[in-house]
Amino acid sequence: MIADLLHKIAGMEFASEEDRPYYPRPSIAGPQRCIRQMVYWACSEPKKPLPGRAVVVFSDSSWHEELTMDLLRKSNFAINSEQMPITIPGVFPWMPEGTWFCGVCEKEVLRKDCHGHLDWIITDVLGVDRAVEHKALSHFACEALMRGEMPYDNLTQKSIYMRGAQRYNPDLREGLLLIKNKNTSGYMEYRCCYDGSSDSLNVIESVNHRCERQTHNLIIPRITGDAFDKFREVDELREKKKLPARPYEIDSWRCQYCPYFETCWEGWAEEHTALATDVTLENEVADMVRYEREIAGHLSDLKKEREKLQEGIKNILTEKQVRSGRAGEYTVDWTVTMQKRFDKELLPPGMYEAASVNVPIERLNIRKIKEGKK
Repeated sequence: MIADLLHKIAGMEFASEEDRPYYPRPSIAGPQRCIRQMVYWACSEPKKPLPGRAVVVFSDSSWHEELTMDLLRKSNFAINSEQMPITIPGVFPWMPEGTWFCGVCEKEVLRKDCHGHLDWIITDVLGVDRAVEHKALSHFACEALMRGEMPYDNLTQKSIYMRGAQRYNPDLREGLLLIKNKNTSGYMEYRCCYDGSSDSLNVIESVNHRCERQTHNLIIPRITGDAFDKFREVDELREKKKLPARPYEIDSWRCQYCPYFETCWEGWAEEHTALATDVTLENEVADMVRYEREIAGHLSDLKKEREKLQEGIKNILTEKQVRSGRAGEYTVDWTVTMQKRFDKELLPPGMYEAASVNVPIERLNIRKIKEGKK
């Protein structure tokens, strides 16, 4: 009765929310945000709405934030200044005169000002205040952080809030970027120090829920200034009606989830045919190609060897009438599952073609030049 309705409602709400016009804001600042996507948005290019189920997955971050704060309220930390309004005046001088309406603090904001809301400030037992920015991310994104990637966009947003907060409290120098894994409820925390005099952020250390701590002391110079310059570049490109180069590959998750994916990559096949051919590439490329071919050869041989070994193992299991067991320090589990596949011959005429979409597929073919041929 309602299971098939909820995602449709989420999709409609998301479409309404994303109809908001583009304007520079802390939540979309940072070097990892696709500038081409921002230009499309600034130019009011129509977006392809996300499926309702994806909207539900992406839109529950605020509830995770509430759960985290509820746990912290049971500790010796004090939480205050929730959703504190932060304004940095005059940092967007190129923006037109006028205002936009902030639905959080329910007031008009000058377009030339940078405005946002700090999640909260936490005070420890010694009375030290730290600004906290809370994010709830997918398991995929959190695993990347666990492997050592840096959340530069989130750190940039945090720095903007700290720069604004220091206008009212110059002693508020330290902050925490707290990231929750939506799937596992695991946490990753980055302790940072923002220096307003040099506009630099020092990512001091990170620690996760398993108490694994890593010292970084990573200095990111001019962190908010670079973000504001990027907003200026977006506006300049919008005025010139010019698109920047695509910063990500077509199979990047950022492209796959982008509402402008089809628009952005629509002409890629035609653009590609205009690229130069039969060009003599420098020695660096030749070295890379040789190494790629060497790896490809090893992978091919290893794949064949693995297939032979797997076939041999299955033959022994078949002979012994076994589908799982122990083999030294390993377990062997042989499974057979059924998978549904579409047989287009069974579909009504025209349905398969109507549901098909054209997407560009990239392939890199490398072949050795025959002897005597230049």
